[in-house]
Amino acid sequence: MKAQVPPLLTTFVVVMLPVVCALGIWQLNRAEEKEALEIVFAERLNSPVRTPQGAIQPFDRISLSGEYGTEQFLVDNQIHQGKVGYWVVQTFRDGRGDVYLINRGWVVAPPSRDQLPEIEGPSGVVSLQALVWPQLGLPPVWGQDEWASGEIVRVQQRDIPRMAERAGAKPLELRLESGSPGALVPAPQQVDFGRATHLGYAVQWFGLGTVLIAGWIIVYRKQRKEVAL
Repeated sequence: MKAQVPPLLTTFVVVMLPVVCALGIWQLNRAEEKEALEIVFAERLNSPVRTPQGAIQPFDRISLSGEYGTEQFLVDNQIHQGKVGYWVVQTFRDGRGDVYLINRGWVVAPPSRDQLPEIEGPSGVVSLQALVWPQLGLPPVWGQDEWASGEIVRVQQRDIPRMAERAGAKPLELRLESGSPGALVPAPQQVDFGRATHLGYAVQWFGLGTVLIAGWIIVYRKQRKEVAL
């Protein structure tokens, strides 16, 4: 009589092993992407400021001259020094007519959720400097992120492509540098891109795959012993 592992266990291992391995590989790929961003960030952070001519890359420092628009996207649930507030992403039209999305930084939220903060900004033509921020993916939200109508809208995610489509702007986030006209509490321009986190997840997925194989082998050996007896 041959040792036989329960078919359900074998099927489970056969189905799940490719899944966990694929997830582990995906996390390794994400770690490589984040490492590449870290290298580019280090290279370009102190690069000279330039006008946005030609291709615009993440972490380019660019200068713009133009006027702030009236459209504002208030990104909800942003914490600064223990206080809850918003990141203010506002449209900006340069002298050539191109529209950009400027992350002006952080403002504190009013006490009531029924209120939105009143955010003043410079009027007329101004010159500013900003850092092109990469799109690192969106955190999950519960339910639909419904956007109200109007020029000032509360949003749950910094969904730059969606903002750009709505405002007719370039799908770029420009984080305003401190001291530029319209700057609030500046949005972070140094951040942990999470490479170590992805590596940790990869280890967990590959570890789970190892557990699946080891579990199947243990059951197989136990069946062999029982048959031998």
